Amino acid sequence: MQNDEVKYFAVIFPNPRPTFPRDLSDDEKKIVEEHRKFWRVLIDEGRGIISGPILKPNAAFGFSVLTADSAEHAASLVKDDPMQLINRYEIYQMMPQLP
Repeated sequence: MQNDEVKYFAVIFPNPRPTFPRDLSDDEKKIVEEHRKFWRVLIDEGRGIISGPILKPNAAFGFSVLTADSAEHAASLVKDDPMQLINRYEIYQMMPQLP
């Protein structure tokens, strides 16, 4: 993929409940840890750009940016993320204005 063909996608993990992530169950804590490992691989591969929670008061949500050839490709990159066990991602193509 040449640099002028790079497409960026916002990957949003909607909050499954208002108290998430302050009240994670033990199972959810394990899923979150596996999720971090999953995104570390994407970042190390150069596909993931940034990933982490947006700390909006009473409505925190996950936000990541990745590069992919298409929306379908972006979805395929995150389809095995363990966080999908808690909730489903929303994926939107971005139109970045600055590098």
